[in-house]
Amino acid sequence: MEQGEPAENNDNSLEGSSTVVESNDNNAAPASPPENTTVEPVALQTEPIASPAATPPVTPKHHLPDFFRHLNIFLLSFILIFIIAVVVVIVAITKSHTSSSTSTPSASALTQSQLEKIANNSNTTSVGSANQVLNISASTIFSGQVLVRQDLDVAGSIKIGGSLEIPSISVLGIGTFGSIQAGKLTVSGDSTLQGVSIAQALTVAGATTFSGAVSADQLTVQSLLLNGDIVINHHIDTGGLTPARTDGNALGNGGTVSVNGSDTAGMITIGTGSSPTSGCFATVTFGKAFNNVPDVVVTPVGAAASGMAYYITRSTTDFSVCTSSTPPAGQSFGFDYIAID
Repeated sequence: MEQGEPAENNDNSLEGSSTVVESNDNNAAPASPPENTTVEPVALQTEPIASPAATPPVTPKHHLPDFFRHLNIFLLSFILIFIIAVVVVIVAITKSHTSSSTSTPSASALTQSQLEKIANNSNTTSVGSANQVLNISASTIFSGQVLVRQDLDVAGSIKIGGSLEIPSISVLGIGTFGSIQAGKLTVSGDSTLQGVSIAQALTVAGATTFSGAVSADQLTVQSLLLNGDIVINHHIDTGGLTPARTDGNALGNGGTVSVNGSDTAGMITIGTGSSPTSGCFATVTFGKAFNNVPDVVVTPVGAAASGMAYYITRSTTDFSVCTSSTPPAGQSFGFDYIAID
């Protein structure tokens, strides 16, 4: 048989009648030769047998796309939200540390070189920065002026040996002052003063109540209202304008009259002339009219006036001292008066 010619004739095949064909199934059990069968030797051809074709290598399948395809979408959403939350927390913590570091100044102590620099330098010296605190443990004396550009917080007491000039002061709590000299003092609320010494005038626009004793060298009031008894341990001196007077016809020819005192109290001095007659000696006109007709009390002064039948007339503007009898001629006498509304 020529090479390359198909083996169509079964006689030329390598398989004989007694050749056993093995199955390609590896799991199959080996075929047993039939019983009482003699295996005849097969003559081998010298011609080489063609080897079966090589099996191509199997390429391994990548299962990663299948993993992402079958991964739950809710799990991916949870992971994304968790990552965002972690980032937000980190940013917040970073900002908190930054703000706390800027708002809380750090404390620093002066070194010996810085102290020497301050002592030897007559010009402006800057120590530290705005976000630092300067702690001075020792007592400090400032020989020159001290300027504080911002608020001043003092944890302890303040003692000032000299004068203190403050444009405005507000005391929220209780303040104790040994001495206060104020050009003008305005108190809007209730005030309790243990002792007050006023060198100049005191003007009170509203009602004033004194629960204790009031001592004054001189007290001048426009109107005085007393709800209790008046206790006067000294004299009562009345003042004011001297009232005017008008001579009456009871003086006689060449008679005179004068008034000394005030609207409240005073004395009328009378000197009769010749041929006096009954009538009024004088009319006293008040310097300021009373609101109501006052009570006028007249007392005769001198023996010549003691036996005289005198009387008065009165109104809100004046009062008159008169007699119903003929007074003695050429006599001097008088009348004291008190006028009270």
